[in-house]
Amino acid sequence: MSIVLNSCRPLRVLALALLTATMMISCTTQVEVVEFVAPVWPHPPDRPRFQYELTLRSEKSIYRKILKDQFRKALTKNDGSPRVTLIKPFDVAAGKGRIIVSDTVIRRVYIFDVPRREVLVFGAKGSGKLGKPLGVALDGTPHYYVVDASIQRVLVYDDTGHFLKFIGTNEDFDRPTDVAVTEDGQRIYVVDAGGIDSRNHRVIAFNAAGEKLFTIGKRGKEFGQFNLPTHATVGPDGSLYVLDTGNFRVQVFDDTGKFLRSWGGVGKAFGQLARPRGIAVDLDGNVYVSDTKFGNFQIFNPKGQLLLAVGSFSPNLDKPGGFSLIAGIAVDETYRVYAVDQKFRKVEVFRRISEKDGDIMVQEFKEKARENLIKARQPKPRVDQKPQILP
Repeated sequence: MSIVLNSCRPLRVLALALLTATMMISCTTQVEVVEFVAPVWPHPPDRPRFQYELTLRSEKSIYRKILKDQFRKALTKNDGSPRVTLIKPFDVAAGKGRIIVSDTVIRRVYIFDVPRREVLVFGAKGSGKLGKPLGVALDGTPHYYVVDASIQRVLVYDDTGHFLKFIGTNEDFDRPTDVAVTEDGQRIYVVDAGGIDSRNHRVIAFNAAGEKLFTIGKRGKEFGQFNLPTHATVGPDGSLYVLDTGNFRVQVFDDTGKFLRSWGGVGKAFGQLARPRGIAVDLDGNVYVSDTKFGNFQIFNPKGQLLLAVGSFSPNLDKPGGFSLIAGIAVDETYRVYAVDQKFRKVEVFRRISEKDGDIMVQEFKEKARENLIKARQPKPRVDQKPQILP
């Protein structure tokens, strides 16, 4: 016990010294603290619905620094450089506090475990080694599913990153890009974008054992057909949502592959699609579509009516809510939204604002605007004294 107490003594001495120094500084210097106000969408006086929460770039994004780690760094001469850093993230999936991100340059998949404040990396070696990971998904087990464009298969891992099995073969796909999975893991949909010279623009359904069940679509413009489909997701009712990128629309199918509905269209206005790059669905059936041209993600209700656009195109300035090359998108059970930006090498997280908090923000905005108006109307004090002219 005495060893533990003695080893803690330097910590207490240093903490006391820091506290004393801080008190001395605070007594002699007035320091202005500028509080960071996270951006919200829409902006007041409209009631805000979403707010920027944080940015993921490396394990330091979720790692809580404490004093003992600073001592460990000094003793080991560790420069503190992150071991895990996103280089070119492509897609994201999220659930139960875990955020799964594929990186096409590092050729790995990262799992940011927020509750445990740690990052798991897999796909580096062995039977589950990745060549070019693209779309990712997870089920409720959780098992993780990764599309690999290099070996043209879907790889399945357990919650520790241990490789379990393949779904499909390289003969099943021309150009697989994404995977969508039901909550129970019993239905797996693989998006096959085909290519310019291919007719196989489709989605292939498998069961949990990897057996092929049916194929949805072929190349075309009619309902139920696709032109370069790139992403898909499963809704809370089991419906399949497919981002039909080349036709600039979203198509919805039931769990047997039957076409249900479609919406979208090419254009530059909100509610239209220009360069869609990802799709997600929340527990209410609202659909989220990321668009590189707009630099944002748009939220549609289940009927395809636009509700809100979040973010803005920011080609050169990396800022909260600013995107230069937005890509994959995900929504978890807490209604948090995760959006990838490939140029800025980040995943941004947005939280949904409750009605109560949104109303408070609007009230604070109105009170601040009223104060500014009163100040603006106050007469400025006269300055009767003429400036002194020096010889």
